[in-house]
This record gives sequence, C-alpha cells and structure tokens, in this order.
Amino acid sequence: MLKGLKFSQGGADEVYAQGYEDLEELKDLLDEDITALCRIIRRPGGEVTVGTGAAATSKTNPGVQVSMVAETNLKLACYYLRHNLDRVSRSVIRTDVTPDNIKKLKDMKREDERYEEPKQDSYPKIDEKSWPDTFDNLNVFLRTYLGEDKIPLMYVARDTVEVTPEARDNTRYESVTDEMIARAPHVHVVGNDTIAHPTFVLNSAKVWDILETMTEGKSSRVIIKPHQRKKDGRAAYFALKQHYLGINAVNDMVTAAEAKLEGYKYRGEGRKQQFSKYVTFQKRQHNILADLERYGYKGLDDRSKVRILNKNIETDIVQTVKAQILADDKLQVDYDRCTSLYQSFINQMRSSQTKEQFNISSTRTKVKDENVEDKYYTREEYAKLSEGQKQKLWKLREERGAKKRKGDDKISRKSYDKMVRRISALEAKEAPAQDDDADESGTEEKKDESSGNRNNKALTRNAVKPKKKD
Repeated sequence: MLKGLKFSQGGADEVYAQGYEDLEELKDLLDEDITALCRIIRRPGGEVTVGTGAAATSKTNPGVQVSMVAETNLKLACYYLRHNLDRVSRSVIRTDVTPDNIKKLKDMKREDERYEEPKQDSYPKIDEKSWPDTFDNLNVFLRTYLGEDKIPLMYVARDTVEVTPEARDNTRYESVTDEMIARAPHVHVVGNDTIAHPTFVLNSAKVWDILETMTEGKSSRVIIKPHQRKKDGRAAYFALKQHYLGINAVNDMVTAAEAKLEGYKYRGEGRKQQFSKYVTFQKRQHNILADLERYGYKGLDDRSKVRILNKNIETDIVQTVKAQILADDKLQVDYDRCTSLYQSFINQMRSSQTKEQFNISSTRTKVKDENVEDKYYTREEYAKLSEGQKQKLWKLREERGAKKRKGDDKISRKSYDKMVRRISALEAKEAPAQDDDADESGTEEKKDESSGNRNNKALTRNAVKPKKKD
C-alpha cells in the first residue's frame, strides 16, 4: 500500500519499522506527525554497520529518501482512513487506499483545514413565539458547526443512536455532510462492552455549550438544567424539543393558528385594512401549520384554505368573485389562484370608483348627526346606542380632552366619579347666589306690600296727623 503511495521499498520498510503495522494505527497520524515521521526516516541519526566480520565498519546512518509526493499522499491517506473509519463508519482494506481514492477527499481536507469555529455571538437565537423556526435555525447551525474530527454536530442530535450496518445501508446521500450526520458513531465496542465513543462525548459537550448560551436568560433554561452536570448536549436537545414541540405543545400551536385564521376578517379596503394584508396574514398562519406537519400535525388541505378565505370575507363588493370560486371545483382547491382573482377584481374596482364609493369599511361606520348626551353610560346603556351615537359621543369627549383607552368603549368609573365631584363642587359654590334669587322671587309680592313707599301711611293724603304732646 505504501509503495502505491510512492514510497520506496526502503521507505515503506522504515514506516513499518516505526510500529505502524496496520490501518488502525496509521489513521491516527495527523499531518504534523507524518512530517516528523518522514524527517526521522530521512535522517534517523546514529550509526550503521557496513560489511561483516573483520571488514565490518561503522558509519553515520544515511537514512532513506522519502519524496514530497509520498509524504503528501500519506497525509491524505491517513485523512481518508479517519473519514471512513471514524466519521462514516465504513470498513477499509489496504487495497482501497489508492491515490485515485484518496484524492477524492482532497478538497474536503483543505476545507477542514481552513475551518474556524463560530463565535458565540453568531449562535442562533431562541424565538419563543415560533419554536419550529428556532429548531430549524439550530439544526442548520449544527450542520455547519464542525466538532471534533470535523464531524458536523448535527449528528449528536439525530433521531437514532445506532448506525445502519454498512451491508444494509443502500442510502444515496446527497452530500458527504449528510452521510457523516447519519453514520458518525455514538458508541463503540471495547472488549465485551459498548460504551460512548470518545469523540461523541466531546461533541455532545459542544452541543451543550451552544444550548446553554442560547437559553441564557430564558425560561427554557430550566428545561435543560438537569443535564448540566454531565454536559449532555444530546439529552438537553431532546428535552427542549419534547417540551416545546411535543404532541401537547404542537396541539396548542395548531389551535392558536387555526383560531387566528378563523378570527381575522376582511370587510373591505380601508386605511388600516387591505386585501393584501389579509392574504399575508393567512399565509403566515399557513406556514406555521406547515412547519408543524413535521411534528405530527396532519396539515391544512387546500380546500380548507379556500373555504376559510371565502368565509372570512365579509363584504358584498366581491360577491361576484366568491360566487365564481364556489362554482368552480378547480378553484376551490387552488388558494393562490383564488387570492389572485380577488386582488385583480379589487384593483379594477379601485381604479373605476371613488374612494368613498369603494371603501366599504368606512361607509358602514359613517358618523351620522345623532343626538347624544356627553355623560356616563353603563354597559347596558352604551350597548343600546346606535353606531352613529357612539361615534358622536366619542367625538364630543375628544373635544373636551377625554382619552379613549384601548379596548374600552365607555368612560371609566374613576373618570365618572371625578366628573361628579367637580360638578358638585361647582354647584356648592353657586348655591348661595341661587338661593337669594329664589327667595327674592318667591317673596316679591310681600316685599312690595311691606317695604315700598307706596303704602307708607306718612306719605298718603289721608295720613293721620300725629297728636300734640301735652
């Protein structure tokens, strides 16, 4: 085999003489080890005996020449052995180690040598609103993160521990990366025992470090905490996955997405609502549900998508399109084509009509000149007001500076009590003047009779003269 790699007979003998007698021992040689080995073969040092008997003499050991090609081939051959035996669990015999076979991995070896581990600030982030996206990003990252022996760390988190026996593995892998993820060993046999592979233990710890960094400051940290002592990255990964993407968690996410689909309505074009936004919202929920299909959800079929699309359109202006869809079996299973029909119809209507005519959502809630009093209304009283009265009421309240709280359609109790106190204070302040006026008006006739000069006896013609004093 070594002679096939361009070693001379003497060079091959020297490699064998150094103790590398089989492929398992040879594969552990790294590039720097091979460089040192070839240096020793070229210049071993010491002396050798030349001749026999009385003619025997000693001289400096001249060593054996090893060409640069042979040294380079040996480095690539050892990489080839490590890849097959340690990374993809394939058997190798000496006749497999040929220049043609080993050169197939030349580019991959160079890529491995140039590889640099990513920094912590490039680790994926947790999106607690979308755990499917979180795990998608994490899995992509683990595929590109090369651990010990330059194996993609995603192999630590694959579903099965066992590797399919080579004789029964007929899979056509799309890439060498996929093959390593599927076939890199988790365990190996030592004597009669099966124990964790040393490389796997190191790589599982790397996965733990990534998860620990990702969950820092997050509630999800408690999920992986039990595996901290052993730094068991594989166990921590599946603990997170089971908690956030297990059957119950997936059911909750499906229920939430379906509720959003059912609850979002389209009532016509307006400043805050357009058909394009309506479609975008629905497609976002479709994508969430599609992501959950990998975790047991059966999926939302095309007919259901179109049914929900039509059901939640609550405006008669597109009734023509809706009728066309309901009458066509092919349209009823083609969501994208249906949304295109609606959008095209709406665009045509917008170009041919004025905004006031076309804006259904605004004309339905047009403020009328309704008579309404600006006062506190109980929930029951407020419910009896017409839409026009409600808007008129809030217009009056806005004019006096009242602020409407989000989700609240009535004056708060606190504001009402404050208003009552202010009115009471004003009434108390004005009370004396009002009482005087009332008294004066109520006794006006008495005042005229008792205090006016008209009835003063001293000023009348028939007044009684006062008696003289004695």
